[in-house]
Amino acid sequence: MDRSLIVHPKGRRPAARPEVRLSRWLLQGPAETEQFRVLCTRMRRLTGNSGGPPARVVAVTSATEGEGKTLSSVNWAATLARDFLHRVLLIEADLRRPTLSRRQPSLMGLVECAKGLISVEDALCVTEVPNLMVLVAGRTEGERSTHFLGSAAFRQQLVKMRERFDHIVVDCPPLLPAADMGLVVEWVDHLLLVIRADVTDRSLVMRAVDGGFRERVAGVILNGASGFGEGYRGYTY
Repeated sequence: MDRSLIVHPKGRRPAARPEVRLSRWLLQGPAETEQFRVLCTRMRRLTGNSGGPPARVVAVTSATEGEGKTLSSVNWAATLARDFLHRVLLIEADLRRPTLSRRQPSLMGLVECAKGLISVEDALCVTEVPNLMVLVAGRTEGERSTHFLGSAAFRQQLVKMRERFDHIVVDCPPLLPAADMGLVVEWVDHLLLVIRADVTDRSLVMRAVDGGFRERVAGVILNGASGFGEGYRGYTY
């Protein structure tokens, strides 16, 4: 039989994946974009080039809200995909305050994967950045975020995503309070801590990393720094 003549029932084709637009978070300035390239090269030895698994899962978090962790997550993931040609998955794991999918609340994501309603593969969304896909938070509907972030079903599916993608970047909730992040650290390899220059209280940063996360922090992103010249008040550790 000539299989080229076979017509599938009702002529159906696989449905196109939904798209999540990241343009509002993508930085365009040459200085900023270069800094994320530097971040990629510095994290290189921790994200798959040391003879370990082909994919490393890195959570991007902060001590408190409003420090720029989503901005950092998106631009780091986009730089890995666009400039280094890696296959990257960006996971929206801040279930209490999801921002990437706020304008598309009907999208299924991590919550539905944790419930077993859909596989991670089927929930993936495309973006305007080649090689970069997104798993959005999904619909929590007032349920406890800890129930989903600690889901064994989601963790099992994440194992397959490690094989498919070179890097998995997780946009996480803040470390304080630590209930959600206490679960996230169980299925990520490293943490990147975002600190907003001249805004974040130093005591909060120390309290956050001393809450059982210090050994998992691979590096710090200083967000909003105007420069490193004379008179600049930076973090010394």
